[in-house]
Amino acid sequence: MSGLAAMAIPFLHDGHKRELAAVEPAVVAERGYETIMRPSSSDQRPRERLRRLGIPSWATGADADFPGLLIRIYGPTGQRVSCQWKPRRPVRNRDGKPMKYASPNGQTSRLDVHPRNTSAMPDPTIPLWITEGVKKADALTSRGLCVVALSGVYNWRSQHGTLGDWEDVTLKGREVVVCFDSDARTNPNVARAMIRLGRWLQSKGAKPVRYLITPAEVDGQPVKGADDFLAAGGSLEELQAAATTTPPAPDIADDTFTDARLAETIADDVLTDRFIWVAVWVGSHGTVGAGRAAPMSRWPRRSDSTHWTASARCSPTYERERRRRRWTVGGRCCPRAGRGRCSAWHAALSSAVLMDWTVTPTCSTHPRALSTSRPAGWGHTTRY
Repeated sequence: MSGLAAMAIPFLHDGHKRELAAVEPAVVAERGYETIMRPSSSDQRPRERLRRLGIPSWATGADADFPGLLIRIYGPTGQRVSCQWKPRRPVRNRDGKPMKYASPNGQTSRLDVHPRNTSAMPDPTIPLWITEGVKKADALTSRGLCVVALSGVYNWRSQHGTLGDWEDVTLKGREVVVCFDSDARTNPNVARAMIRLGRWLQSKGAKPVRYLITPAEVDGQPVKGADDFLAAGGSLEELQAAATTTPPAPDIADDTFTDARLAETIADDVLTDRFIWVAVWVGSHGTVGAGRAAPMSRWPRRSDSTHWTASARCSPTYERERRRRRWTVGGRCCPRAGRGRCSAWHAALSSAVLMDWTVTPTCSTHPRALSTSRPAGWGHTTRY
């Protein structure tokens, strides 16, 4: 307590104190939660401060956005890496979507780790919890757990791959609990996010991986997140009892039949544990090999140091489509890229094959490959 007494504890509005009821006061102080009060006509310093932090103007432009909550974000090494701003009420962004939180302009997704958990990140003997949202993570931290907070259910990765922050978190041989809100029972998007994160954790050697959907009520009182559950009187033991090694069912509610959903269904239900993906050279006249699904009975699962190759013949339907659309790299047409080396991932439905390509062009004008997600266990593109 003497250390806290020496700290300059930021001001917190009574409403924000109630909002953080599930978080221990010491955890609140160590994080540095802060209320930003409403600016006046003669004093615009609160708004100017948020502007300097990069908070977008749509979240600070109206006086009704204040008082708001400023939340400091810390990386796995303990370094302060960003912040979040929670206006007094949800604000519509430039796309018209109501937003409860705003992050600095241009800020990429980052993992958040409360400063008191920094030293536990490299230790695989300490179970790791992963949840969405800083307040939920801090509520669990207050109960003595080691927690990583995501800014969104899919924000353990970016468009280009998993976040670099994971390099500072030891996962191999570590017990991990993925704890998401109670709406994962009814929202298939959240359920699939849990499944994907769990599979990625397993691919990194985490074991066991447990899935915990927060109970929907405590003594008849509806709750959503882990912080709500604990604030309503639920115990940590009751919360832990809801964890299971069985992933949630992704089809718990009606879903739109998009191409992405169909491709995911094919990849998950048809190819899992029965096929491997291989990288080969693609030539003209429809001679292709990238993306061929090789039966597991013929070829064992590949290691990171082994490259399997194969070739196949595209169906006429796929060949016509390939020639019609040509290849593009970085948004620009690059006809020569069709004869480049490529790695297969995205599944495209045609009359005879399940193939699509991410091109690594051979032409010097486009030296960079298109970025894409790859299946678990995928290594580097084979070079010839």
